[in-house]
This record gives sequence, C-alpha cells and structure tokens, in this order.
Amino acid sequence: MEDDDISISPYEDGSWEWDDANNRLEFKFNIHEETQTVPTDRVQASNIIKSLEFADSPDLYELLRFEKRYQRQIKNNVRDVVTLQDIVDVVLFSASAQFITIPIVKILHLPATERFLRALIFYCQYYLQVEETLSFRSLEKRLPSSNSVAYEKELSEDLQDLRFLIAKEYSTMILGGDRFDKYHHMGVKKKLSASVRDAVFYETLFRLIIQIVWIALGRKSGKDIEVEISRLFKSDRFNFAEHKYNFRAAKNVNEQLLMSGRCVRRDRLLKTESPLINEIFCQRPIAYRMSGIGVVKYPNLTPRLKYIKRILILPEEEFQALGITVGILGLSRKLFDPMLKETKQKRQPRLGSLSRKVSRASVSTTSVNPTTLYPDIDLPKKSFVQDFGDELPGETYSPKPIDTVQKMKWLGRVRRRLQRKRELEESLMRKRSVLH
Repeated sequence: MEDDDISISPYEDGSWEWDDANNRLEFKFNIHEETQTVPTDRVQASNIIKSLEFADSPDLYELLRFEKRYQRQIKNNVRDVVTLQDIVDVVLFSASAQFITIPIVKILHLPATERFLRALIFYCQYYLQVEETLSFRSLEKRLPSSNSVAYEKELSEDLQDLRFLIAKEYSTMILGGDRFDKYHHMGVKKKLSASVRDAVFYETLFRLIIQIVWIALGRKSGKDIEVEISRLFKSDRFNFAEHKYNFRAAKNVNEQLLMSGRCVRRDRLLKTESPLINEIFCQRPIAYRMSGIGVVKYPNLTPRLKYIKRILILPEEEFQALGITVGILGLSRKLFDPMLKETKQKRQPRLGSLSRKVSRASVSTTSVNPTTLYPDIDLPKKSFVQDFGDELPGETYSPKPIDTVQKMKWLGRVRRRLQRKRELEESLMRKRSVLH
C-alpha cells in the first residue's frame, strides 16, 4: 500500500482554527514541522542534498494516481490553462518523497513565493531569448556600429531590470517579511541559527525552484537555467553547476559581461554578496516603483511597468488575451500530458526573437522552419517620462489567492508519510522491548 493510499481526505488528524492574521479558518494538523527529523551532521546533510532526484517519467500507474489524487481540478466557467500551481504539483509529486516536508509545502504556497517564481521564470525566459539573439548576431559576424552598441546596451538594461524584479522578492524572503518569518534562519523566537538544518532546507528549496523554472520553460535548456540561477543566488565562486558543466568556457566573454551586467562585485571573496542582491544596491538609473510593483498600487504606471505588474499578479487565464508570455503559463493544458510534457502536436511557426531579422546566410546554417511552444517576450520599452502623482501611494493589492485545496492535498500526503513512519518506528521499538 502506498503512503498516500492510507486516506484520500486531506482534512484528517487535526482541527479547524480561526487565523486572525488572514481572517479565515485554517486547518491545523496534529503533526507539526517539529516532528520531522532533520540532520545535524554536515556530511549527512550533504549526502541527503545530493540524493534529491526527480522521477520525471513515471509509469502509467503513477500518472493515473497523480491525475486522481493530486492534479488540480478545473472549476466551472474557468479556462483550463497551465498555472504555476500545476507546475508546483508536478514537481512535488516527482521529487524524492523524503525531501517534501511540511515547511517546503507551506513556503511554496505563499503569495510572495508565487510572485518570486513568476519573476524568475520570466527572467530566465528572457535570458535564454537574449542568449539566442546574441548567438545569431555572432553568426552573422556583424561589424560593431552605434546602433548595435545601443541595442546590446538596451538588452543588458532589460536583463538588469528583470533581475531587480527577482531581487526585490528574494530580499523579502531572506529578511523574513511577508509571512516568511517562520522560515527565516533565525525564525520568530530563535537565538541561534540551526545552520545544518537551514542548509538542507535552502538547498532543497533551491533544487525545487530550478525544476519549477525548467518545466515552466518547456523542459528546454536545463543546463543554461541551472547555471544562471546558481550564478544569481550563489555567485560565480560558488556556482557548482558551472564547475560541473564548465558551461561558459566556450562562450564569448563580451556576451557574458553583457548578460551578467555590471552590478557584480568580485572583491570580497568569501564575504561576497550574491549577484542578485547586488542588483538592489547597484548605482544605476531605475524606476523607483519597481521596488513595490505587484504589491503597492501605483497610479499612472508606464506601459512597461503595467506589463510587469500583470506578470506578477494576474491570473494565468488572462495572460494570452493580454499578450503576456511567461513560459507555458496560460497555455491550454490540452497541449500537455499530466506531467506537463508537451504532447506531439503541430506547433505554430516561430516569430523573430527580439525583433531580429536573420539573414538568409544565417538561416541556412540553422533549422529552416524553427518552431516554439510559446511566443517570445515583447518587453515594452522604457519610458523616462513618469507621472508620480501628488501623494505617495499607501494602498496595496490583495494577495493572489492560493489554491488551498492543492496545498492541503500535499500537506496531507506529507502527514500520512510521517504517520506511517512513526507507526513503523513504534512497532520496531515494541519488538525490541519484547526481545530484551
């Protein structure tokens, strides 16, 4: 019998309590985070982290079980499109079960985490798009000109703005704001940090995030995604993905500098800050409303800021109608199997990446009819004319509702696994006592 076949209902072994902070009823399990064992040895923790794997190709029985128990059910009068919750469901189901703990499930179901993941997916999609554009330009062997220099500068600034978008959400997480205080390394009432436990928690969440972004981008360019996300959060010196793949060795140095930006500090060795946090303190012109976009209700937003705000807060069902592309988010679920792998259907011809015009010579060296699962990002241009209004905005957006049903399903699965483990340990203890 499977660990999640013990019970179908997620609302067992607990009670309903009123949550004053959220002004609603919340189901509280009898099994809490503290009941889960965590490693205390660094070597053991390292081995545990290395063993995290994803069963990306489950058998037919597993697929049917996922569809029946864990796949998000479509509500009436709602378009059946891929949502971020669908991707999170696939990752939680395919990951090694022992890594999916109660805190991991809860942190993946916070509104701020959704904004963070959307920003990261959007950035990685645009990053790969820019990388492809630069590779085509290098194939054409164009001579540098004032237009090409200005164009590359524009691409670099776009990437910097999108990194800032991730950084402002990430800084909320590491400072313990917006309901992240329970998962902060110092917690709410702690005086000492549990460094080993926190390392396992962080690395587990980090690996899950990479998997989420990879699936959201159609399971393409996995190494590029892993290397770039590792660089953002860990810097070049601690980018183990880069050391593993030696990925950037064959790439053009100027292109690497263009894509990494100029906000990278390399002078502090072990005390260096991650490139993502450096984006916040970088001395460069930036629209101040980027710091609160998606949270604070700013009046008179520019087209660029409106576009970014919609990416962070709108339901995925509205993406296609507004011309928003964030990987496979907003696409029909009929294009994919339960594990969100693309089914074999005829794709639409691909549009030009970042408005590039590829010459006939370069086309002949590549595929004749390139196709794509989702369209390229058409990021609105910067506007330097901004209407700030007469007063500072004080109103904020209501957090995007989290799918509580899906959250409870995964918490129930973890609870049943813990309950089964506890019963097995108690049974072993009774057998030992009888033998002695």
